[in-house]
Amino acid sequence: MNGATYPMLSRLPGLFRDVRRSRRREPLLPRLLTYTATFACNARCVMCDSWRLPARQELSLDELDGIFAQLPQLDAVRLTGGEPWLRKDMGEIALLAEERLRPLVLHVTSNGWFTDRIVRFAQTVAPRLPPRCRLFVTCSSDGPAAAHAQVRNSEASYGRKEATLDALRDLAAREPALRIRHNVNVNPWNVDGIADYVADLDAHGEQCFISLYAASEHYRHGRATFEEVAAFRRELTRQS
Repeated sequence: MNGATYPMLSRLPGLFRDVRRSRRREPLLPRLLTYTATFACNARCVMCDSWRLPARQELSLDELDGIFAQLPQLDAVRLTGGEPWLRKDMGEIALLAEERLRPLVLHVTSNGWFTDRIVRFAQTVAPRLPPRCRLFVTCSSDGPAAAHAQVRNSEASYGRKEATLDALRDLAAREPALRIRHNVNVNPWNVDGIADYVADLDAHGEQCFISLYAASEHYRHGRATFEEVAAFRRELTRQS
């Protein structure tokens, strides 16, 4: 049994307990945290309005420490944005989350634009994680170059994302705690070719997380947009 297996097995009784409580509709403590490190973003994606939001002051490390100290041990912590690497303290945030919340998984989502910052983060954080924890760094992938550029409103976005993934793959070959994934968002602008794109990733041994077009306070706004998202999801269900 390796160093990562025992912590996962040790949490199974708590998982089974929560399943029983859920079936009895009893209150549960959280097992997953998603923290939006910043709403700021350098991208102008067609399916996301985060970049349209007014500038706001983000939580400081001291404020985060106070919040994390009130939370239970978690199975997974996801750090997202906006574009997380517009913050200069992402390494400190990740290590604070690991220290306070003791997750099995730290997961950071990026558009992949800031290659040097992201690689430095992985080089700094991954070696300092305990054996139980894995660091997942995911880059948004919206299809082949043309589709990706359309969704991201940037001709350069595909090349920047691929350069980041290449650099992270090289690092992951030497760093056992690091995992690299594509984050594929299925939306009206890429849906026609996305199945072939995901199949091509799989054929080349690339792994991905898949998410669906969503409406929320910072992804899309307004009643009409919520109805648009619901209609898109209904159509996907009908075709599947």
